Amino acid sequence: MRLSDSLHNNGQASNPAAATTKGDTNSRSILPVAPFSELGTVALDLVAHGLAVLPCWSLGKTPRTAHGVKDATIHVGQIRQWWGNWPDANPAIACGPSGLLVIDADKAGEFERLCSDQGQPVPDCYQVATAKGRHYWFHQPAEPLGGSNPLRSQGYEIDVRGVGGYVMAPGAIHETGTIYTGTGPLPEVSDLPEAPSWLIGMLRGKTTRTTTAPVGEPGQHAALGRELAKVALAKSGGRNEQLNRSAYNLGQLIGPGGLSEGLVRASLIEVGGAAGLEPDEVLATVESGLVKGQANSRNTTAAGDDRLESDVMAELHRIEVRETAKGRWRAKQDPHSEGFDAGTLGEILGREPEPRPRVEGLIPWEASTLVSAQRKTGKTTLVLNLARALLTGEPFLGLETIPVDGNVALLNFEVSGFQIARWANEIRVPHDRLVIVNMRGRRNALADERDRERLAEMLRSHQVESLIVDPFGRAYAGESQNDAGQVGGFLTELDRFARSQVRAKDLILTAHAGWNGERTRGSSALEDWADSIITMTRSESDTSNSARFLRATGRDVDMDEDQLGFDPDTRTLTLTGQGSRKIQQRRSANTTRIEEQVEQVLAAVEREPGMSLRALRAAVKGSKDVVDRAVEEAKARRLVRVEYVGNTSKHYRVKPQEVLPNA
Repeated sequence: MRLSDSLHNNGQASNPAAATTKGDTNSRSILPVAPFSELGTVALDLVAHGLAVLPCWSLGKTPRTAHGVKDATIHVGQIRQWWGNWPDANPAIACGPSGLLVIDADKAGEFERLCSDQGQPVPDCYQVATAKGRHYWFHQPAEPLGGSNPLRSQGYEIDVRGVGGYVMAPGAIHETGTIYTGTGPLPEVSDLPEAPSWLIGMLRGKTTRTTTAPVGEPGQHAALGRELAKVALAKSGGRNEQLNRSAYNLGQLIGPGGLSEGLVRASLIEVGGAAGLEPDEVLATVESGLVKGQANSRNTTAAGDDRLESDVMAELHRIEVRETAKGRWRAKQDPHSEGFDAGTLGEILGREPEPRPRVEGLIPWEASTLVSAQRKTGKTTLVLNLARALLTGEPFLGLETIPVDGNVALLNFEVSGFQIARWANEIRVPHDRLVIVNMRGRRNALADERDRERLAEMLRSHQVESLIVDPFGRAYAGESQNDAGQVGGFLTELDRFARSQVRAKDLILTAHAGWNGERTRGSSALEDWADSIITMTRSESDTSNSARFLRATGRDVDMDEDQLGFDPDTRTLTLTGQGSRKIQQRRSANTTRIEEQVEQVLAAVEREPGMSLRALRAAVKGSKDVVDRAVEEAKARRLVRVEYVGNTSKHYRVKPQEVLPNA
């Protein structure tokens, strides 16, 4: 069964790419037409039905986002981003903001047993078959129910998912491979029945009243989803007007028994910001539309003597919400406001294990890597080789490499755009997966907050997983590259840009080394920052053909220096296994010594032709083994010939004319 078929069990597969918003006279698609993973398509279909969605780990139930169910959204742009980054993420539905109350039976027939024990028929509702049991969907009552559950204590293997909880969506995949499958077409929340009174009574018996504001009638919540979709898809130039119109329409539905002002305000602010509007503009537009909409409310639940008190409480709530929303909006714009990644030792050890290194023995997973290169050692060739390996999965320098799921971006500050593109083409980097941003001769986008936001948005849209910045010296926005405080601050902001804004996993920063090639030029903060430091140097002969060498050190990284090999046909770099500069210097020194001793052997046999091996050992400086090697080397080169008289060898210098022309 296809995943999309699990939402529509009648055999008609879902086509969310063609879904349109009800009431939208332009009949524009509210979902992307671009290719998308099947699980991403499932998530988009859920949002199109007004359901708040969050991503979980593949084949799992644990949320992938920092704040779990609190991150659930009906914002199409966020769904695109999540499933663009994590195409195999399992979609889940947040019950509270979706207006859902779900009875989660852990085994087949358990809810039927409860109904039978109560002398009640099984309610007619939408159901989802799970790996071992079944979900029963109802819309929330006027006073929403949370996740407290008295049924377990009464011997039923049943959980209740409501405000604050979530369930795996139809189309999600259980760790056993079972697909969560609905009993029919995915319903609108407004079409779901309310749980029967006897069941609500049982749940209220030991359920703490939630302090969450009512989520509104299901039909009103669907209206919220439609209005947010209109804002998300509004064309440039008309987004602010659509935001105001949607705020007005939703403001009419706020109030007792209607939509929560907090939910409406936060959702509008989120979608307005994602649409590219300025924060102050978003706040002013949302405020204006909501005030006017509430002044013309269509929510007539409150009446009579309670109306004044209701209005007073609503106004107090409005003020609190407005101030809270402003604070959260400011915090959201502040990269320092991210939640803490914290837990007990046991909780952290219990997480899914970290993947293997991105490049075995060289670049750890989700690392900040510094490539420190001596002048003209082939730094750009190295990073383009790395980009190719990251995109194709072929070994980098002969080392096992885990390919990226998304794309690779290169912020090119050093050479012209055409030149870097030509080099990348020669190295056979995939044309459609390397994103090149040419910064040479342009304003440094990393130095300006708005430019950084625009750049991050563009890189996110390309699903960049690995970000290369080349080189530090030109990307750096501070005054002095030797000031540890300034450099450290720049690197912290660069990390935040790459990971929080672009949402890349890998950050590779290149830098030029000092005059001797042993340390990175500038502040030591550069090397303190990196998880892995890859150092490129060359042999002492400063020529274009001099040998290049590479070594690496860092956290769980310790690679001895080795000579780099280069295939000019494929422009591929490899580690040769010939060892470091010191090893090759010793090898060269040994070769020089042998040459000197061969010359001494030749001089000796010219002075005294017919010398025995014993006499040569006495005449040539060096140990017996060294002299013997020199004699053998001279014989192998046909510079010395040997005649035997009995058991005695006689050594003679070979004259040039004695050597055959074809020898």
